[in-house]
Amino acid sequence: MRGLTLLLVCLCLASCSHAKADKPLNVLVPEVVITEFYTTILKKALPEAKMIFAPVPRAGAEFRRERAPCFLGTDAPTAKKYFQVDTISSDPFLAWGVGIYTPRDKPKISNLEQLKGKVAVVVRGNNFVSSAQKKFGLAKLYVLSEDKKLFIFLDQGRADVAFYWYPLLRSNRAKIHRDEKLSIHQATSALLCLNKPENQVYIDRFNATLLNLRKSGWLRQQTDLLLQH
Repeated sequence: MRGLTLLLVCLCLASCSHAKADKPLNVLVPEVVITEFYTTILKKALPEAKMIFAPVPRAGAEFRRERAPCFLGTDAPTAKKYFQVDTISSDPFLAWGVGIYTPRDKPKISNLEQLKGKVAVVVRGNNFVSSAQKKFGLAKLYVLSEDKKLFIFLDQGRADVAFYWYPLLRSNRAKIHRDEKLSIHQATSALLCLNKPENQVYIDRFNATLLNLRKSGWLRQQTDLLLQH
């Protein structure tokens, strides 16, 4: 009888765990230049997930309000600092940051002193350079509503430099360049979930799939296909 009881308990636990894993999952995905890359990863790792897209500040606010249990696209320290959210995290799948870019036909910025007196552009929602004008002695900082306007400003000579994400989409690599040793912000991308026991199953599933994607070469292939550091 004791053996039968233990067997029933084990079966119950397995059934409950399976049910949790199969439960539909809402994931906040920030609307950034590499959103396509994020969605490709998420569809492969957690195909049942429902993606909720929002600009970075709103996605962070929605995560803090627990509209969704998970967020894809940054790391735990960044979420803690900018969103005030305690999280559990998967293994990282991408290193990223904010670099200092110039047009391809202009010299790279190799140290922060070179920013003094420069006119710079940044896309709205980038919290990492909110104090850049004062901090770096910029002549002016334009905050733009979309990525394509940033490239227009640089191309027309209306700005000297841009604070912009890396890795770049391959379609943008011929337009701008940067000194890879210089970053305004550095982070990694992972699946973050609110720090609650019931969310650990999503982290475990994501990590298991991510490991297989790495071993098979699929993750490297997708990274090289879409992005360039």
